[in-house]
Amino acid sequence: GSLAALKTPGLMSFLHMAFASLSFWISSYYDVFDTRAVAANPVLALRGCSIRATLFGLQMLTMYGSLLHSSVNMVLAWTSAAPLVIDVGLALVAHKRSRLLLPQLIPLVAAAAAATVFGIMLDRTKSWLSFAMLLLWSATKAVETGWRLLKEDPSLGGRLPGGDFGPAAAVVRLVADSEGGLNPATMALLVNALPALPVLLVGFMGQEGSAIEKTPGATLGTALCAVAAVSASAGASLQRHGSGPQGRQLRPFEGLASMGVAAGSGGAIDDTDDSDAGEA
Repeated sequence: GSLAALKTPGLMSFLHMAFASLSFWISSYYDVFDTRAVAANPVLALRGCSIRATLFGLQMLTMYGSLLHSSVNMVLAWTSAAPLVIDVGLALVAHKRSRLLLPQLIPLVAAAAAATVFGIMLDRTKSWLSFAMLLLWSATKAVETGWRLLKEDPSLGGRLPGGDFGPAAAVVRLVADSEGGLNPATMALLVNALPALPVLLVGFMGQEGSAIEKTPGATLGTALCAVAAVSASAGASLQRHGSGPQGRQLRPFEGLASMGVAAGSGGAIDDTDDSDAGEA
């Protein structure tokens, strides 16, 4: 009766994001990561993470949903190769240069795509619902890549087939500037924390509560108790190590954040692509 065996993508997504958020929050408490921007300017922080948090929540739901009806191998292959194909496709549509189109990388991208196709053909657990979930996941990845391109060039929307951003370009720039004001640690915290409760609610609206009660030994009450126990234990641990006259004096990994522990969200299409195209 383990939670991993339950048909509960909403609950599994919630647990994943909740514990990831908790990890970043604890790390911030010990000054491993700097997430003070959330408290310093919550409006800017929420605006800056709004696009990526929404997409990440959808990606978690669709990925766990696809796992209900297909093998882990198939999902792993798809989620590895699809972003590369999407990146190349959008680069061609937007007339951008992509590093994935370099001669030495094209065979690797082709091999990843071919291996995924053959894996799907050989997989015995595939279903149309699984394909639907993976296609939805791919759609969110396409939006994510498109958002990255728009941040680099807000006028890009008007140059895409049928696209005309016009005044909306100012909104894109506003959100992009807010996102640029968040460091990677703050973004990771918010991207995991904000969608956690919505995806849980989506799961319960999909009758996940019934699936939990049908599993021996696993009920909604035990799941909530597990979350409460971990949260309370983490809070007690923080109070034990951080309380006292000197306050936040324990910083076991001080200086790690300044070494760039969290990498940026760069992709295959970057700022130098246009200059490369001009030189070509």
